[in-house]
Amino acid sequence: MRCNEKFILFIICSVFLTGCSMRKYNIEHDPEKVAESDSIDYIQRKYGFTPEIIRSGDIVDFGVAEWKWSSEIIVQMSCDDREFMVLTSPDAEKERTICVDNYQYPKIKAELENYLSQNIDGIEGVYLTEGRYSPNHAPVESIFLYEDDLFGENNFGLRDALERTCPEIAVWLVDKDISNDEDFSFLNTFTTNCSVEFISFRSEKLMDEFLNSEFFDYNTEEEILSKYIDSYRICESMNGGIEDKYKKFD
Repeated sequence: MRCNEKFILFIICSVFLTGCSMRKYNIEHDPEKVAESDSIDYIQRKYGFTPEIIRSGDIVDFGVAEWKWSSEIIVQMSCDDREFMVLTSPDAEKERTICVDNYQYPKIKAELENYLSQNIDGIEGVYLTEGRYSPNHAPVESIFLYEDDLFGENNFGLRDALERTCPEIAVWLVDKDISNDEDFSFLNTFTTNCSVEFISFRSEKLMDEFLNSEFFDYNTEEEILSKYIDSYRICESMNGGIEDKYKKFD
């Protein structure tokens, strides 16, 4: 190899190593700034627009966990008066950090509500979340997706969104009889990777009271639940079928 070729190779390697060292330094000293930069790049590549940064912080800062059990950073963004979040964990060994976002959440929820309403009458509301970000005291309603733009060119759609994220879904009803198994047979072809809980409240007033109380939690004791809820049905997709649990309170 000639001297000038060695020199060029040396320069290329030096620039690469300097870039890696700088990224590692920035992650160690200002990880939120790196997360913001990575998140903007990710959104630009995925959706084709440049968002504005609102704020960034860890999962405790955003109130989605009571303690910092993860190094993940949340970046809150906006575009055209629409706010959303990117979840990321900057990696010094990689030029691009793996990111997930909830920009498509409103679309997914609307599609889900429409689908369920076609099969069940009297739906008052739908709650859609990923289990990993539902602390006991304040469940966070959201759903984070990986690289795919589910409603873009590929148009994966609702089923794929639920398959990829394994969400928990709660459907709120008022004074509704949910005892008939056949009424829920449509879920056999719905998805193979999520849990759907149908909750029939005793009245609209008690529903509002419960959803705005400290008891709003999947782990609430049944003695407390029975004051607000007449019955519930949990349908979990398992091995190509549905595991069904029905409970009616006195």
